[in-house]
Formats: sequence, C-alpha cells, structure tokens
Amino acid sequence: MKRQKRHYFIHYFLRLIIIGLAFSYSCNSIKGTTVESYRIESSYKKKVFDPLTIFKDLSCSELKSNITDKEIKKIPEDLYKDIATKIKSGNYQDKEYRIQSYRPYQNPKISAARTKTMHTWGVLDNVTGIYIENPEDEVCILVGDTYGQIVRLRVQDYTQPWGGNTFELKTGMNRIKPGTGLCYILIFQDEYIPLNARSEIEKSEINSKKVNIHFLTGSVNGYYDISKNEVKDSEILLSKAKYSYFDVKGKYSQLVWYTEDFKEANTNLYKTIESLDQLIGLEIDFAGLFKYGKPYSTRMFFMPSVSGTGNPNATVERVIFPRSYKNFFANPSSDTFMNRIWGLAHEVGHCSQSNPGMRWGGMGEVGNNMFSMYVKTQLFGYEKSNMLVEGYYDKAQSLIIEKKLAHANPSIANKHFERLVPFWQLHLYTTNVKGYKDLYKDLYEHYRTTPNIGTTFENSGELQLDFVRTVCNLSKINLLDFFRKWGFLTPIDVVVNDYGKRTLKITQQDIDALIAEIEAKNYEKPTTDITAIRDNNFFQF
Repeated sequence: MKRQKRHYFIHYFLRLIIIGLAFSYSCNSIKGTTVESYRIESSYKKKVFDPLTIFKDLSCSELKSNITDKEIKKIPEDLYKDIATKIKSGNYQDKEYRIQSYRPYQNPKISAARTKTMHTWGVLDNVTGIYIENPEDEVCILVGDTYGQIVRLRVQDYTQPWGGNTFELKTGMNRIKPGTGLCYILIFQDEYIPLNARSEIEKSEINSKKVNIHFLTGSVNGYYDISKNEVKDSEILLSKAKYSYFDVKGKYSQLVWYTEDFKEANTNLYKTIESLDQLIGLEIDFAGLFKYGKPYSTRMFFMPSVSGTGNPNATVERVIFPRSYKNFFANPSSDTFMNRIWGLAHEVGHCSQSNPGMRWGGMGEVGNNMFSMYVKTQLFGYEKSNMLVEGYYDKAQSLIIEKKLAHANPSIANKHFERLVPFWQLHLYTTNVKGYKDLYKDLYEHYRTTPNIGTTFENSGELQLDFVRTVCNLSKINLLDFFRKWGFLTPIDVVVNDYGKRTLKITQQDIDALIAEIEAKNYEKPTTDITAIRDNNFFQF
C-alpha cells in the first residue's frame, strides 16, 4: 500500500512537471500591442504543435500556400491561431512594422579599417519602428532562419548614454525584458556588402541573407524611409508616432530626432533626409569612394545630445547635435540648411577624414573642414565660401606666409580656418585651372591602398611631408614653392596637443631629400603665384 502511494505521488509530481514545461508560455499584455495575452497549454498527452505545418518559417510571418480556415481553426495554441487568422484575413494591425525582413551590413569597424577613416559610421540601419514603453515590459519576438548569422536586438533610449541594451536573438521564440527605448536589429558580417545595391547580383546576395523577424509585442512608433515613403507620408506617420523620438532613414544617412519638434513644425521628412543624403553623398564623393567603389557600408547616424544641449560633436558610430539644430532638422528649408551646413558637414567630416593620412599633428580640426568647404561650395556656390566671405585668405597670408611660420607652428595651432587655406587653394588650382578635378579623390585612394607611413602620434612629420610628395606626384606639378611659402617645408620639432599629444618633427635634411626627389621628376611649375588663388579669382590663373 505504501509503495502504491509512493508511486502515485511520484506519478502526480512528474505529471505536474510535464504540464508546466510542455508548452507553458505566456506573453504578458503590453500597452499598444496586437497580441494581448496568451497561455499555451498542452497536456502531456497532446502532441507538440509545429508552427512549420502552417507558416513558412519560424518567424510566423507568412502562411504556407493553400492553408485553409479549417486548418487554422485546428491549431491547438491560441497564439499561433491568432497570428494565422489575422494574416489570413489581411487584418493584422501594424503588420508593416511588426513583420519585416532585416538585412546584414558589413561590420562598421571593418568598414572604417577598410576606408581608413577616423570613426566608425552608424550601426542602427535596421530600424524596426517598434519601441518598448516601460522598463518591465516584455517583448516577444519570433525569428526565422538566421542563415548562420548572429542576430541581435538593440534597444536604445536616447535620454541615456549611448550603447543601449543588446540581446542575441535565436531562431523561434525570444522573450526579453530589454528596458525602454526604440528597437533596432543588428546583423553584421566581415565581408563587404554594399549599402545600396545596384546590380541584380548584389541585390540577390543581400536578399539571400535577410532574416524575417516578427515583433509580437512592443508598441508601434513607425519610421520614415525615403526608399518607401513619399512626401505626403510625413504628416500621417508623425500623427501616429507615440514615442518621444522618431527614426528617419535615408539612402546614405539616418536621423533620430525629437518627435515633438517634428510634429510642431509639421516637418517634411523627405526634405530633411534628402538634404542629409546630399551632404553625405558629397562627402563620400570627395573622398573618392564613389569613384573607386566600396563606400561606407552603413549610414551616417545623426542624433540629438542626451541633454539636448552642448556643442555638436563626432564620435564612434554617430554625430551628435544639440536641440538648437531643430531649425534645420525640423525646418529643412534652403536657408536653414545653408545656415547649418558648415556644422553638419564639419562633424561628418571628422568621420570621413583619412586616418592617419590626413590626420597628422594639428590636422584634427583642419582636414575635416575640407569636406565642409566642398559640400558648401558644391551646394551653394563658390561665392558662399567661408574662406572668401569671412576673409580668411588675407588672415592666413599675414599669419603664416608673411611671418614665415611653419604650418604646424604651436602659436597658430587654433587658427583652423587660416591653416585650411592652402588645402583649399590646391583644390581650386587643380580643379579649376589645371582641370584635374580628382586630386583629393585620388589622394584618399592613395592613403587607402598604400601602407601607412606611420601613426599620427609618432610620425606626424613624415605624414606631412608625404602629403607634399603625393600631391606633387598625383598632379604632376612641382608645387614645392607653394608648400614652402605655406610652411610645409619649414623645420619643426614640437609636440602638438591635438586630441592627444602628437610628435611632429621635420628636419632640414628631411626637407632637402624631398625637394631633391620632386625636382628630379621634372614636373612643370606654376607660372603664377598660386598662394593668391581664391574662390572669386581662379578664372584669372
């Protein structure tokens, strides 16, 4: 009798364990979700329901062909039955955001190493339009075939430090309490994959690695995508947005900004992101990445500062702007764009800057401004050149040439615009006088495809001299007199505090060797003094 009781209790206990483990599942109700609350219950006698008998994959985003209502009614688990019913009826609310396919991108760190640029570009290209409202909310995500890729969920709260909360997702059901913020999917690979595919082969390659992901829960905020949405969609999408920040996705750029600012200004999101795409496209062009192929593998990411205040700045994976920039982001007129173009292009220029090639000691706030000059003059004309309008040509002449200072002399370390003048003059002369429009494109490609001379911290002097050498070799012009006047061929031995202490040493022996090297090539020399060339007189040269 005791043995029978013992067997009974053991059997009863095991039965409870089986019932508790076999398909016991609950997605708690989350405000704004389409799936409110389900409990999947199967007794130990029932068979496990296989979603693949109804759905094409484990994301449960699409029914198999010829699935009937009768088959759907027989689904034993309410969660899957509800999904199938809504998909079958075409009545799945917010399906365009809850069910999407997400593509891989080349790892931005690898892309930065490949392009030899200062900072990695964005990592949040896979926008979902889903946000998590409360810290204790649970998000339930169904994931299809990952094709061997690591797939992660990133939840970013823009009122908190960068980095957010990241979780790896597995095929099938994922249940996570990620904290509050907007949701993004991260899928990266080491191999190059174009940001914007052009050929059918490239498109096929990207499509073959897309992962279907289905957000059962989480709240819908939506987003604007220039490849999918029209101008008229701005007002509709913003009227539905509930979260305090809103995603806008372009061809080369991506913006997160305050929803309140967009709504208040009735922002034309198409115009905003189109303007940013123009800016980014010009910087990519200036760096020669369109000419030589394989540009950045992700978008440039624009976002507001956590506090909404402070100065614009560039850093890893993003450029950051205070809320005062809303007069462009929310009101993208030609005037507001021109008024803000320098700051926008300047910060992106930090991320586009060749490193170490154009990053020797003292160049931290100079080389990036070449991008600002190019973008502004391309969009608004040479007459809007900062060098011209703000009188920097005359200032630079008296500061450097007349005083015969080295270009990197510590006394003018903070004279970033004056020190920019010779770099821009090279562009004006080679482009508009000699017809060689690709000097900087070819220069950047030279840096990308040849071994580094050294580092910006240890060998800045060598980098500066190599710039002189390479410009002469690319242009096939003996520009030694020009560089001598601007202080590039002046002996110097200093430690420059330029985002870190960088040694810059150039001896007279180094200079003499370079002069002999260039003179031996018998390049033509300019017939006029090109230190006098400006945006409004290059046609006279």
